Amino acid sequence: MSPEPDTINFRGHHYTLDEHGFLNPPEQWDEVFAEGMAGHLGIYGGLTPEHWKFI
Repeated sequence: MSPEPDTINFRGHHYTLDEHGFLNPPEQWDEVFAEGMAGHLGIYGGLTPEHWKFI
């Protein structure tokens, strides 16, 4: 039996992660997820236009 998927929540949006921490399915990705993960990874104050160029 496989483990239950993990979920992460940002601003009322719920995202399912696989056992490696990737979005599953990846189509869940949206700007709320990007902003939430930025804060989760220590990028506070929001993503800048420079960040969005790379995203």
